[in-house]
Amino acid sequence: MSPKIRIGRWTASLVLIAVGLLLLSDELRGRDDMLQLIRWWPAVFILWGIEYIAMLLLFRKRRRRFRIDMTGVLVACLLSASVFIVTQQNHYLHLWNRVSLDLTSSAIEFSEAEGNKFAKPSIDLNAALETTGLSVEGINGDIVVRRGFSDRIRVRSTVWVDQAEPEEAKAIAEKTGIRVEEGRTISVTTQSESYGTSGRRQPRVDLEILLPQERSFDMEIRTNGGSVTINGVQAIRSISVQTGGGNLDFTNVGGNVTASTSRGGIRIATAAGSVQAETQQGDIQSSNVAGSLKLTTILGNIKADGTIGDIAVDTRNGSIEVNGVNFGLSAQTLNGNIDVRSRIVRGDWSVYSAVGQIDLTLPAFGSYRMEGSNGYGDIRSELPFAIEDRTLNGTYGEGEFTVRADGNGNLNVFRAE
Repeated sequence: MSPKIRIGRWTASLVLIAVGLLLLSDELRGRDDMLQLIRWWPAVFILWGIEYIAMLLLFRKRRRRFRIDMTGVLVACLLSASVFIVTQQNHYLHLWNRVSLDLTSSAIEFSEAEGNKFAKPSIDLNAALETTGLSVEGINGDIVVRRGFSDRIRVRSTVWVDQAEPEEAKAIAEKTGIRVEEGRTISVTTQSESYGTSGRRQPRVDLEILLPQERSFDMEIRTNGGSVTINGVQAIRSISVQTGGGNLDFTNVGGNVTASTSRGGIRIATAAGSVQAETQQGDIQSSNVAGSLKLTTILGNIKADGTIGDIAVDTRNGSIEVNGVNFGLSAQTLNGNIDVRSRIVRGDWSVYSAVGQIDLTLPAFGSYRMEGSNGYGDIRSELPFAIEDRTLNGTYGEGEFTVRADGNGNLNVFRAE
């Protein structure tokens, strides 16, 4: 009896070779080529099928018997998965952090802006000259801070109690309100009573805080659930905003901004200072930032227009668009396209997309050196850069700055008009 031919051994060997080459490429070139496995893993079945057909054609006259080598392919896949998990710990750490935040938030039930609505009396506060800070702590509800038309600080609050009968809702609203502490820092804290069958539901308290026209305050705003809007206010030094779930919106603000949300988008429109913003899940848009810019999201797109300072943008799963780069640039995405347009190069650039296309629009003058490469895809250039062996190189002037672009998709360089 002729021995059986095991179908799958060649496929298993090719899988292990491919994983080894990707791992070696990451180590030597400092890249994330291992993430290509997320995109190309179905190729294992194609290779397996090709091997099966090839063996049938090769031994069709020898009457050999065939057997699927399920064990060999499974072992190769498990080894590859183990290598991927070990080498890409940072990628999965971000995903685990997002899941942990979701589980923490799910322990509390939040009332929506529907059902029973109660407008609470406004509170007016003296804005003494020694008062330099504003602290706002919320549990559930939107927070709006903007300029008013008075020399006092006015706090307005609205309570929402859903999933409750009117009488019960009224009683809950009466026990819900805000606590104010005055001093060098004015502290505004929402206070509420849990209700509902689970005893974990929180009423919603929306806040609107009006600041004096001619005064500036450092601000620290936090809430477990709700969106935060800052409009037309000036800080002495900084504005810090954090929410467990909601959108963040900044318009015409002065001071250095630090913004963080677990689930929600972030928008910055005109900021006289540096900006650092991050979200676990949501898009980020910024325009007209006078200082440096650092934007980070795990799942979402990033767009930055008109930034004067250095730019650092990073997304794990999303596209990046940058219009106007005055100094340094760092743009990275693991899965998405990158589009950067600038009429000048006056700083070092680092652009990387693990899975996606890179489009760069660059000036045909200046003093910079272009270095580009990709693992897959095409390289095209409207500027007189040399293209050879999946690399692109060229220099303008003395090459004072470096524009570095690496990826695994198409790389296109366009001429800025």
